[in-house]
Amino acid sequence: MRNSDSTQDNNNAALAPEPSPKLTRQQIYDRIRQSSKDEYILSEMIRLGFWQKDRTKPSVAEKFIEKRSALLSRLRELTRLNRLYQDPEKALLALHKTRKKAALEKRETNPD
Repeated sequence: MRNSDSTQDNNNAALAPEPSPKLTRQQIYDRIRQSSKDEYILSEMIRLGFWQKDRTKPSVAEKFIEKRSALLSRLRELTRLNRLYQDPEKALLALHKTRKKAALEKRETNPD
């Protein structure tokens, strides 16, 4: 019986996914912040073998997660801009900053 148990363990080890480098909690938070929690979970499920990554056609759930992630990141960007432009003083400072940056870049490209 022992011999069959070791054979079964070897088969389970062959089916197990390759271990990824151990991520710290902060690295996981950063990866989630870059995309979304759902997209991170999807990538981990694919990595661990719960979903197939080499399918030619993505499933409805994958499409939904990717679309939702893109929309949420766009919403975050628009919310940031909205906060910036609600305060006229901050908006004016941001405008001056972008104009100064553009002028500096123009000066560097045209040394005369």
